[in-house]
This record gives sequence, C-alpha cells and structure tokens, in this order.
Amino acid sequence: MDPWFGYGVPTVVLAMGVIGLAYARWMTREFERKYGEWPARRSVLATVPVQRRRG
Repeated sequence: MDPWFGYGVPTVVLAMGVIGLAYARWMTREFERKYGEWPARRSVLATVPVQRRRG
C-alpha cells in the first residue's frame, strides 16, 4: 500500500482544516475592524464559550 495514502491524506486534511480555521478567524477580525460588530457571530459563536465558561 502506498505510504502517502496512509499518512499523507489525513495530514493534508488536518493542515487544511487548521489553516481554514485560522483564516476564518483572521477574516472575522478584519471584518470587525472595518464594519464594527459581526452580527452572526453574536448569536452563533458567542453562545459556545459562554456555556463552556459556566460549566
């Protein structure tokens, strides 16, 4: 079996996921600096850390 298939593919997928997450966070920060508050972030993403902090 090709070693690329065993180790290469999951590593690439994981790396793309990490890069995509970092890029999304950077884009939100840039958007907030230009236009103020991100409206969708308040309802969806803001609830997750608050619930985690209480528990």
